This record gives sequence, structure tokens and C-alpha cells, in this order.
Amino acid sequence: MNVFPKRLAVAIAVLIALLAVMTQPHVAQADPCTPFTAGELCVNAPSGAPAEHCQQLATYLADFQQTACSLGLPDPGYYPNYATILTFAGGNRGPDLLSEWNMQNIEVELDRLTEMGVNTIGINIAYPLLTPEFHTYLNSVNSSYDKTVDDYIDFYEEVIAKSRARGLKVHIEQSIMLRDFSSVDPQPYFNIISALEPTAARTRQRQEMAQESYLIVTALAPDSLSLLGEPETANEAFGLIQGEPLATPAQWQAYLDLAVSLLPAHNTRLGAGAGVWEDEEYIHLFASMPALDFIDFHIFPARSAQIDYFAEVISRADLVSSYDSSKTITLGQAWLYKATADELGVLSVISPEVLSRDVFSYWEPLDSTFLELFNQVARAKQFETIIPWGAWYFFSYLDYAQAAGMTPAQRNLANQTAAYNNMVDGVMTGTGDTYEAIATATNILIVTGVSPSHGPEGGPGATQSVTISGKNFTPGSNTVVKFGGTPATNVVVVDATTITATSPAGVGVVGVTVESPDGRTRTKPAAYTYDVPPVISTITPDRGKETGGTFVRIDGQNFVAGSTNTQVRFGGIPATQITVYPTAITAFAPAGVGLGTVDVTVTNPDQQTAVASGGYTFVPPPTVLSVSPNSGTSNGGTTVTITGQGFSPGVPGTRVVIGQLEATNVNVISDTQIQAVTPMGNGTGKVLVMNPDYQTGQLLNAYTFIYPPTIMQSIPTIGALAGGNTVWLGGYGFQPGATVKFGSTPAAIQSITPNLITLTAPPGSGQVQIKVTNPDGQQGTTPYTYSATPPPVVVLFTPTHGPSGGGTRVYIYGQNFVVGSTNTRVKFGSTPATSVVVLTSNWVQADTPPGAGSVRITVTNPDGQSVLSAGSYSYD
Repeated sequence: MNVFPKRLAVAIAVLIALLAVMTQPHVAQADPCTPFTAGELCVNAPSGAPAEHCQQLATYLADFQQTACSLGLPDPGYYPNYATILTFAGGNRGPDLLSEWNMQNIEVELDRLTEMGVNTIGINIAYPLLTPEFHTYLNSVNSSYDKTVDDYIDFYEEVIAKSRARGLKVHIEQSIMLRDFSSVDPQPYFNIISALEPTAARTRQRQEMAQESYLIVTALAPDSLSLLGEPETANEAFGLIQGEPLATPAQWQAYLDLAVSLLPAHNTRLGAGAGVWEDEEYIHLFASMPALDFIDFHIFPARSAQIDYFAEVISRADLVSSYDSSKTITLGQAWLYKATADELGVLSVISPEVLSRDVFSYWEPLDSTFLELFNQVARAKQFETIIPWGAWYFFSYLDYAQAAGMTPAQRNLANQTAAYNNMVDGVMTGTGDTYEAIATATNILIVTGVSPSHGPEGGPGATQSVTISGKNFTPGSNTVVKFGGTPATNVVVVDATTITATSPAGVGVVGVTVESPDGRTRTKPAAYTYDVPPVISTITPDRGKETGGTFVRIDGQNFVAGSTNTQVRFGGIPATQITVYPTAITAFAPAGVGLGTVDVTVTNPDQQTAVASGGYTFVPPPTVLSVSPNSGTSNGGTTVTITGQGFSPGVPGTRVVIGQLEATNVNVISDTQIQAVTPMGNGTGKVLVMNPDYQTGQLLNAYTFIYPPTIMQSIPTIGALAGGNTVWLGGYGFQPGATVKFGSTPAAIQSITPNLITLTAPPGSGQVQIKVTNPDGQQGTTPYTYSATPPPVVVLFTPTHGPSGGGTRVYIYGQNFVVGSTNTRVKFGSTPATSVVVLTSNWVQADTPPGAGSVRITVTNPDGQSVLSAGSYSYD
């Protein structure tokens, strides 16, 4: 998962990949007051690092140690709240807070901090993040900006809910957004306010920030809220108003008065404070305010060579007590800043460069030592809460040689990325180990894991043995373990880090809570998941061949993807080749001869089972009994009904073959009837049905393809207007009962065979179509012409051969010969007959001339119309 926005430079990502994450453990001192030397703390400073810088900071730590240890031994029974800043929720991140990946990061960070023993989460909310006018301004300069105050309130509500689900308190601190660290630049908005008349400008800023306090208390209801942490840093962040700071100490007190006055009744502890380097006047003013429950000191050691900041903290804490002994002290944003000697006299060293120096791994011994001394002071003075600033460094530092050449932004991004990855992997630095040792010394309960982390809702595994890992359990005690709100049974505290128990029945994702008899309690949220049983929604196909092997898809929910232990059964018989996806299973059905309709069951590895009653039917091969009609045109397109058994209605994939080709528009009406449209074909052939399971059944010689009537020749093609002449139609596909029309006029049929129709032409005129129509409606046509003087027609002649010397008398039968004509001519080939006599209109007598081979006979009437015989006369 990408932890940071894609808009960050690719070059930075490359640099991140080159980093060596340093995790040199620093073991917490048994006694933080044991003296140390700068050489001991700076032994890891690499070649090229400013050694004198490290030694200077180590010298300050030695001074801090003297101050801390002069307080005497702390009360062994007192521990402050151990907190840390939730880095992924920092208000300066702006819109980056709202991404889905950031919330995922926050959950990881919360889990790791909880496991370290942290009991309070610090969240920084930076003005003007919760001011509507700020977002209106951002939209006015960038129309794609669409965030609102509600978006951020929703975000923080979710963060706080996740924190409290882990048993953590929530401390929020208000500040002013720092432009050098924010993903949106607040300065133009601040400039709009600064441009107002000074009193109006300060009033507007004060009202907006107080209104944000109202939202935080009423909408988020934190356990504690610091209304103001560093007044002078806030002045610097906002900028000047006509050459003057945003607010004087008295004006900041006026803001606090306004913020408190706006609040309804609430249960949030309120506080305010200042950095220990800032004007002590803030403490005088704030400590005297009855509405405040605590004073919040920010501690940045080594900000000046002349000041011991631990001594300053102690002095100011005593000053608070002199005003109001009921007020408690919170130490926030505490860290060993890595300012150089040249920078120590500068008022503000809150700069990207200074902050980014913390990433170098050789600081680890100094940071760990600072935390030990920090804790020594807090316990000795019984401060309420301590909040270290550098939570990243609990999980990662960077190698100096590789990170020194980076820009501050690159360093911070690289270390944040490495820190997140180490959070995921459960890796901590020595600094993290130190803070964990400090926090867990309070004997706080910590739950780090539950194994197994899931189990079935029902079935034989609904209750199972689980092991809970953590810290500070009390062996032999009557510890209570709850899954959600339901107590576990058989709870045994094996040792300080291990509990075994039997999980109760339950549903959904639940937290696991450990409750110690002494009142300590800790919950690990979403630690155990009750796996829901599988659900079968559909089975496709829901039927298949009795011999098995049908590929089946089972759709549903709650399957265990990738499982090799999921069982699928058809009527109690195991399926084969099972592949499991989250919402689908594929398998091959087993054989089930004679079983008919059976239940299908899916059993997850946890033995929870889903049953589809009557979900699958083993079907025998289909049987084809009859086809109606059983014949049709050879061109296809005839709708037929196939009757049989074992068809598959409702399942796509049935195929029908009629003759040699596949039918179309197949519709399985029922398990005994199919409708289909015939393909093209010829002759008589089979009808075959293939079910979706590829089983087939067929009926041989079940369907006949019938050709349409086809007229190859008409003799004659021309006839008299009065009709009455005989016409012969030669061809194929003629059926008994066929009718013939000349145009629209029926003809009288003399005889009919499959290949010849003899008929008498009806009267007519002009050119018409002779149309033969079979009883099945198929038709064939040929042209025919009515003429006043039709040409002669030769139908046959006899004999068909004779001697080459000629002299053979041939009789020619036909039509339209001219009786009495002496000008009718007959030729054998190209040679005229030696004698021609027209006997009747149907007969001509001619004597052959000499010739050779085969020749055709031509008859020519006196009007010049002629006809050539179809057959030939052969000379012997």
C-alpha cells in the first residue's frame, strides 16, 4: 500500500529505497541518575557528522540529569499518563488527512502505540482547519478544492472512536497552522485578516479560533483540550498585524476567556500553556484562570545555552501551584531539539531544517536518555501527562551518510515511510524500546495479539482455544477475557505475557478485552473475527450428466478463497478439482447415476456448511421420440417441435442438429419438448439433441428435406393464343397433387411424375410465368410466350438414325406445323431434306439427304420461324 500521496516526487521515492533504517537498541538505564559521558552517548556519530554538535547536546543532557536527579526518588506508585502525538493525524497535514490510506496508516500507528503502553493519544488541530471561511477561501483560489469543516470533523470523530476502542484517552491541542509544514498554505488567508483594522483583525482571529474550540468540545469531546500551547509560536505562524504581533499575553488570555464562555456544559478538561522559553507572563495569567484544569508546558531543551529547561519546567510548575494547587501539569511537544550552537540564541528554531535533523540514527542514545530523564522529572513532580514529540523515532532513524544530502522534506518523507513500514513489521528503535519500558513500568495491561484471530460463528469450531499475547498480565489471577461483550471460558493466565481461553460464540468482528482483578483493563479492537458461514446463492448449471464431469460454478458468499480444504458434495458425493474464490467455487460434479435431484453442500475449512436443497439434478442422456412436422423445405426455416425426454429447460446451451447442420432458435420448452428452426439440408436425416452437459440423444431418419419443384425445360416455350396445345415440363421435385398455372390461369394436368409434367396450355397472351406449386407450398417457374403464329416445335422424331447415303424417311412429331404448305423446309445439319411433306400440324415427313455423323434437325415454317431439335440424327 502506498503510504504517502502520489504527487510526491519520484526522485524522493528512489532515495527512500536507498535508505538504511537504523534500529540500534538502547537499553533503558536501571537508574536514569547514573552519570554518563558525552563520549558514551556520541559513540555512534559517523564520520562526517558534526561530532561537536552531538557532544554539546550530550553536555546539556548531563545538566538536565543533575536537575532531574536533584528532585529525589519519585513515588514508586505514581506514573503520569504516557502519551505521544499521533503523527498521521497532525493538523498541518491539511487535506492529506482525509485520504483512505491515511486512515489505514492511523490504525496501524494506533495499534503500535497501544502495544508500547501509551495510554493517551495526542492530536494537534491547527487553526484555521475548522473554520468555514478558510475553506471558502481555498475554493475561491482553487475551484477543485472541495473540502469542508464537516469533512475534518468526520475525520477526527473516526480517529477518536478508533483511539477509544483501544482504551486510549484523547488529548487535543489547538495551535496555528505552520505554513512550512502544511499541505495548504494558510498565509494568504491570514493576510486577509491582517489587512483589516487591527482591532477588527484580532477580534476576527480570536472569534474564529474560539469557535474551533467550541467545535472540538461539542463534536469531538476529547478527554482534555489544550486551548493554546505556544502563544509566541502562534504569533510567528500568523504573522504581524501592521507591524505588531497577533496577540500580547493579555490578548491571548482574552481569547481563552472567549473560548471558555462559548462552551456548554461538558466533561472535557481544559488547559493552556506556553513553551518554557516563552514569556513567564503567560503562566501568571493562565494559572490564575479558574476555568482551566491544567497548564500545558512545551519543553524544547537546548534552545539556549544559558537556560536549563528542566529547571525552567520545575520552576514554572511551582509557580502554577502557587496560584492554584489544584491545577495539574502537562508536558507536551517534548524532545531534544537538534539545534546547533550557532542557533541556540535564536528565538525560533522551529524550522524544517532543524526538525529534519532528528532523523539521523546516531541521535538515538541521546533521545533515549532524554526520555528517561524526562520521565524522572514527570514522576518526581507528579505531572499529569507527558507527550514526547518525536513518535516517528520510536520506529525509525536514517543513516547519516545517505540522508545528510537530502532536503528537509525528503528526509522527513523517507523517515515517515520507513517508520510506517516498521510499524507494520513490528520493528522499533532503541528510542521506542526506551519509551515502551517507561510506559509499561506502570503495569498497564497491553494486548498485542490473539491467535487464532478468527473462528466460525457456528458448527463444531464455534468455540475454540485461543492464545492472547500481551504484557503485565497477572498469573494465577481471576482475569476476565471478553470477546466483544461476551466472556470467554477456561481463562488461564499462563504468565505475564500469555493468556489462554476458550472463545465464546459470537458474530462479526469484535474486540478482545482483558480485565484484571485489580481494575486494569485493555481492549484490542477488531482482534477477533467470527467467520460467517458460507452461503450458496446459485449453481450453474443446476443439472448435469449422470456420469459426472460437468463443470459447475457455485456462486455465493463467505467462501475461503484459495482454500484446499473446502469440501463440495453433490448428494453426499465429493466433487473434484475444487477451486475457491471469495464469492464463487468451481468444481466438477461427481457421477450420480440414478440419483436424480440432490442437495449440494459447501463446507468451509472451519466446518461451517451451506446447503442448497435440491440444488442439482443428475440427468440421463436425452431421448428423441418424434419430430413434427417431419419434413420441410430444403432451404430450411421450418419450425419443428421435438418430443422426447431428459431435455434441460432453463439452462442455456442446448443444441439441436437436423440432418448435417445445426438448427437455430432452439427453445427448450420443457424436459419433454423443444422447438427449433430447421437449417438447410437435403434428403432424410437424423434429429440430434445435445444437452448443456454434452449428453446427446438422436432419432435416425427423423426428418426429410424436400426440394422445391424445379423446371429445367418447357416444351414448347411458345404457344398459340388459344391454348389447347400440349406442354411438357421437365425437371425434378414435382409432387403428386401439384398445380400448374400460366400466369394466373390454371392449366389442366394430364400426368405428373417427379421429373415430368404433361399438361394442356390454357388460353393466354403475351409472356407469362408457368408456375408449379407443390402441396407443401414450394414453387418453381419458367417463362412461356403466347403468340398469334407460334413457331414450330419438335418433340421427337423417328427413326433416329439411317444410312449415310440418305433416302431414309423420318417422321417428325411436334406442334405448329403449317398444313398444306409447300414452303416448309427441313434440314439435317446444314443439308436440306430431299423431300418434305406436312402431314398434319403435328407431323412432318422428310427424306434424309446423304450425310455423316450426328446432326440436329431444323424445321422452318413458311413465315421463317424455325426450331432446332433437342436430339440428334445419326448417320450409320
